[in-house]
Amino acid sequence: TLTAAADMENGTVSFDKDSYAAGETATITIKPDEGYILESILVDGHEMIGEVSDNTLEVRVDYSYEVEAVFVQTAE
Repeated sequence: TLTAAADMENGTVSFDKDSYAAGETATITIKPDEGYILESILVDGHEMIGEVSDNTLEVRVDYSYEVEAVFVQTAE
């Protein structure tokens, strides 16, 4: 199971399915609010920013993970 961290601000993460069997690949879509960009994304506490492509991230689901994204304001 994947869950989004409750305290995320300035953007959202969503998942391509509601639940996953062990070993399945999940696609996570990251959407910053207007005026923000993604600074980091943690999956079960592990930094995954280098794996993000076109605002999506694929992870293999072996057990329950919490996903947390940190968004920062863009420079004007």
